[in-house]
Amino acid sequence: MPHDTLDLLGDGSLGLRVQPQLRGAAEAWIYPLPDPAGAPPRALIELSPGDPPEPPAGPLTLRGSHVAGWVEGGHAVLAGGLVGGTVDLGA
Repeated sequence: MPHDTLDLLGDGSLGLRVQPQLRGAAEAWIYPLPDPAGAPPRALIELSPGDPPEPPAGPLTLRGSHVAGWVEGGHAVLAGGLVGGTVDLGA
């Protein structure tokens, strides 16, 4: 399935890879920036459909306007309403 990649920081260091049908939902959460010279992002978050993960029982590590996050070991769990995901911090 094809994906779109949105630049999250404006310098190509972090991108969001999203399936086209989820692009509108992603853009409601982030402010996409122009692709820097067409270079692929050095780090990538992938957004795909599915059930959000269960948030850990421990204390929050971060809180954004629409999302909460917990960091445990080499992974982060992000949750916000009906969406969420895990991030491999070692990748």
